[in-house]
Amino acid sequence: MSPLVELSNVPHSDIRTKQLECILTILHSNDADTLYHAWPSLLCVVGALQTEQSEGLVRLAFQSLQLVVADFLSSLPCNCLKECVQVTAKFGQQNQDLNISLTAISLLWNIADHLFHNREKIESELKVESEDQLLPPYDALWMVLFTKLEDICVDERPAVRKSAGQTLFSTISAHACSLDLSTWHHILWKVLFTLLEHVNERAEKASDEKSSKQLPNSGNILMHHSRNTAHKQWAETRVLSLSGVARVFNTQRHLLQKLEDFLRAWSLLLEHIEKSALCKNAEVSLAALKSFQAILQLEGAVDSVVSDELSLLLPGTSSAGLRLAPPCDEIIPRTISSSQHQQPDVVPQKSSPPKTDTIALEVRTSPLEDKTLWSSAWKTWLTIGTSITDNHDVSFIPSQAFLCALIQLFPHLYDHVKSRFASIDLSKLSEVLRRALSSPISNDTSPLLKPTDDSMSPLQESVLESLKILLQNCECLSMSPELFDLMLKFVLYAVDSPKLASSASTSPISCSHFVAMAEQCMEQVVTLYEKTAKMGVVIKKGVLEKIVSVMLSFNSSGTECGLFFGGIENELELFSFVDDDVGTSVVGGAVEFDDEMLFEEGVVVVAVIETPLFLISIAAKILEPWVEWTFPANVGFVG
Repeated sequence: MSPLVELSNVPHSDIRTKQLECILTILHSNDADTLYHAWPSLLCVVGALQTEQSEGLVRLAFQSLQLVVADFLSSLPCNCLKECVQVTAKFGQQNQDLNISLTAISLLWNIADHLFHNREKIESELKVESEDQLLPPYDALWMVLFTKLEDICVDERPAVRKSAGQTLFSTISAHACSLDLSTWHHILWKVLFTLLEHVNERAEKASDEKSSKQLPNSGNILMHHSRNTAHKQWAETRVLSLSGVARVFNTQRHLLQKLEDFLRAWSLLLEHIEKSALCKNAEVSLAALKSFQAILQLEGAVDSVVSDELSLLLPGTSSAGLRLAPPCDEIIPRTISSSQHQQPDVVPQKSSPPKTDTIALEVRTSPLEDKTLWSSAWKTWLTIGTSITDNHDVSFIPSQAFLCALIQLFPHLYDHVKSRFASIDLSKLSEVLRRALSSPISNDTSPLLKPTDDSMSPLQESVLESLKILLQNCECLSMSPELFDLMLKFVLYAVDSPKLASSASTSPISCSHFVAMAEQCMEQVVTLYEKTAKMGVVIKKGVLEKIVSVMLSFNSSGTECGLFFGGIENELELFSFVDDDVGTSVVGGAVEFDDEMLFEEGVVVVAVIETPLFLISIAAKILEPWVEWTFPANVGFVG
C-alpha cells in the first residue's frame, strides 16, 4: 500500500484518478480480514483531499468512503475509527459538491450509531491508550466526532450548516448519555458554547445585501425571500444552534447538574438567550424566548398563537421541532458575572455513566429548584423585558407575538421567586408590563394578536393573568398600594391611551383597544380592595381616593356609563374601609344598576344604607348624570 499512499502527493489529476480507482477495486475485491492491516493506508489515501481538486476526484474518493462506512465499519480496527471520523468530516467540509457534504454528514450519524452500539468492544480495544490523557479513549473518540460536527455547523453553505447542526444535537441527545461526566464538561465548553460563540460572530458579520437566487456549489437550490441574504441565513443558523443547546440543557439536566461548573454554564446560557432575545431580528428574538422556555422546562407556557407566529417566521420549521424536544437585599442578583465565563481549568471527577433505562424518567422528574438558578433566570427576564421595550428606540418595535411570549413566562418564573419577590421587583415588573401594553402594533401583525373594542389581545390576556397571579399571593398584599397603582393605570388606558412614538410601519393603540381590559382590571381592583381595605398601608396611601379619581376620569371624559359598569357584572360596591379618625370599621352600602333602566329611562333609584356622607358625596358626583339618590331619614346630605 505504500506506493499508493505516496501517489497522494502527485498533483496530476489523471494519476490521482488511477490511484483512487485502485482503492475502490481493492475494497470491492477483498474481505475485511485481508484488509485489517491496510486500513490506515486506505483511509490516508481516501482522505488526501485537497480543496483545489476537481469535482470528479472528490466523487471518486467519496465512493470509497461510502463503501467503508456501509460495509466495513464493523470490521474496522478501533484505532482507525478516529481517522475514519476525520476523513468523513473532511468530505463534509469540501465545497465542490453539496450533495457529498450532506451525505458525509449522514455518514457521521452512522458512525455515531456504531460507536454507541459497540461500546464494550471499542473500550476493550482502546484500553492500551495512555492513562495520562484527560478523557477515556472511548470518550475521546466521541469528542472528535462532536468537534468535527461543530466545525461543519459554521460552514458557509446554509444547507450544510443546518444538516450538521441537526445531526450534532440529535447525536448528543441520543447517544451522549453513555459518556463520562468529565466528557460532558468538555462537550459543554468545547462544543456547545464554542458553537454559540462562532455562530454569533458570523451572524453579526454577515452581509444584509440580497444574494442571487442561486448560490454557487449549492446544488441549484433556489432561495426563499426570507433567506435571500447572508444575514437571514445566519439568523436561521443562530436560531437552530441556540434551540439545540437549550434542548440539551433540558433533556440532559440530570447529568449537567452534577458538574461543578453548572452554575457558570447556566449563567452563560442565559446571557446567550438574553443577547438573542434583544436581537432586532424577529425570528431570532422570538426563538430565544422559546429556548428560555425550554431550559425552564415549560414546554406548554407559550400559547398556540405565538407558536403559529414562530412557524411563519421559520419556513419549513414547526415550533414543535424547536422543542426537540433575596431575603436581605431587595434586588435579586445574577450570581455569576460575565467576566467569569471563561473555560475552567479544573476538570470534574470522573464518574460512571448513568443507567440508560432510567434516563427518560429522570428527564421529566428532575425539577429546576435551585434558588440561584431561578434568581438568575428572573434577572434575565427583567433585563429582556426592560431593554426590548425601550421607548427611546423607535427604529425597532417588538412584535406582539414576542411580547406575549415574554409575559407568559412570568407566572412560571414568579412561582419560584415569590419568596424573595420584593417591592423593587414589583416596580421593575410594572415597568415591563406597562411598556409591553404601550408598544405600537406593527401593521402586518396577525389579526389574532390585535385587540379589538370588544375583546382583549393575547398580550393583554397575558398581562391580566400575571396580575391575577400577584393578587393570589399573600406575600404581595403588603405591596397592594403599588398593585392598585398599576391596575388603575391600566384602567385609565381606556380613556387616556399611552402616547408613544410610532413609525409608518406601526399603528398606535387607541383607547377603545383597552376597553375590554380596563373592565377586567377594574374587577381585580374591586377584588383586591375587598381583601385589603382595612390595611393601614392602603388607608395611608389613599387608595380609595385614587379609585374614585379614576372613576371621575371616566365621568369627565364622556365615556359611556355602560363601558365602566358593564365590566363589573352590573354591580358597583362601595367598599368596606377603616375610618382613621374614629378608629371604627364602617360597612358601605351597595349601588346596583340595571342596564335597561339606565339607558332607556335614564334614571336609577339607589338605596344607600349606613354609608359615610363624604363617600356618598363622592359617589354622587360620579353618578350624577345617571342616578337619582334617596337617603335614610336619619342621614343628612349637603351639596
